[in-house]
Amino acid sequence: MAYCYVFIDESGNYDFSNSGTEYWVLTSLITEDIHPGVLQLYDLR
Repeated sequence: MAYCYVFIDESGNYDFSNSGTEYWVLTSLITEDIHPGVLQLYDLR
């Protein structure tokens, strides 16, 4: 059985008052294998 990895990140202030941001962004990534990009992500750090 393969694993399913789900990563979700949000950006912005989810607030409908005047102090909230104009945009709220959700980004997601779903994969079965995280190994191909792990070293490249560590290099970005």
